[in-house]
Amino acid sequence: MGLLKRFPLSKVQAAGLLSETLSRIDLPQAQDRQAASVWQATIIEQETAYNLTRVAFAGGELSLPTINAELNTALRIQIYARDVSITLEVAKATSILNVLHATITIINDKEGQSVVRLRVGSQPLLAHITRKSAQLLALQTGMTVYVQIKGTSILN
Repeated sequence: MGLLKRFPLSKVQAAGLLSETLSRIDLPQAQDRQAASVWQATIIEQETAYNLTRVAFAGGELSLPTINAELNTALRIQIYARDVSITLEVAKATSILNVLHATITIINDKEGQSVVRLRVGSQPLLAHITRKSAQLLALQTGMTVYVQIKGTSILN
């Protein structure tokens, strides 16, 4: 059996930078449970007392579980949309170390879920939240919010 029968050709749905393409909510992957944003980052500090690595990206810094690499090492990090929460104010008592300033660029509601596309610095970021949460927070395009990302959920 030929390859074309086993793996039919499909149309290209998008082209561009990985970080931008993965965060397009008009594409099917943004709705998927595995939807994720990918950012370029650089290791800036090893917090050995806490088994954490600090990385910088175009828009801020994040704390991640220890990455065994030298300072200034470039890497890609993957942030699942399901692991991003949105808050209107900086939480004062939370275990989440990664709290970043963001702007909502698009909100798409589908089947009880809101897919929110945000901009953190120059980086796009997806968040999956319930439609109820989006309504309770009165989220709107252009709104300034904070995103919380649990460090142990970020992959490199």
